[in-house]
Amino acid sequence: EIRERWKRAFSFRLSRIRDKFYLFTPLSFLPFQRFIAVNNVNRFVSSLILKFRLKHRSNNLVLWLYLPYDLILLKLWKKRKLSCFDWTEPWEIVYNMLSPRQREKLKHYESEIMKKSDVVFAASEALYEAAAKLNANSVLLPNAVSGDFLLKIKAPADEPVELKNIPRPILGHIAAISDWIDFELLHML
Repeated sequence: EIRERWKRAFSFRLSRIRDKFYLFTPLSFLPFQRFIAVNNVNRFVSSLILKFRLKHRSNNLVLWLYLPYDLILLKLWKKRKLSCFDWTEPWEIVYNMLSPRQREKLKHYESEIMKKSDVVFAASEALYEAAAKLNANSVLLPNAVSGDFLLKIKAPADEPVELKNIPRPILGHIAAISDWIDFELLHML
């Protein structure tokens, strides 16, 4: 998956996923994505490449936005069919390494992208409640796992060798690792 993503990014092309569904994977030309100015430059360059690739087909574009920094894309892509903001995290907490001033600006971007997007998908009840105050077209789309479903899955008969000597229970985490995770609690479990 990661190798494919990098291939897509370095190809500077649209990847056909289905009949009328194309994916563009932007390449970040400058590092330090957490800084708004750097992010804006990267988004601007990627947008120029995408506009060149799309030529006159941008009227059917659906923008799927993930970060508050993507706000600039709403400005760069005024001709679009739909814009969706996929709000999965309280970003001012995720980017806690930013200065208080930068986090406040990030929170402002977060509010603006919600107001200006056609639809906001919120991953938790708390995010949904906040989004609904800013955009009537907000939808709760939980980002979670069904415990009942997982309990029905039987363990494979042959356990992988790498897991045999690990004390039980084994906890798995599929997501970003950040400092808001309570590692002490995980260690105690």
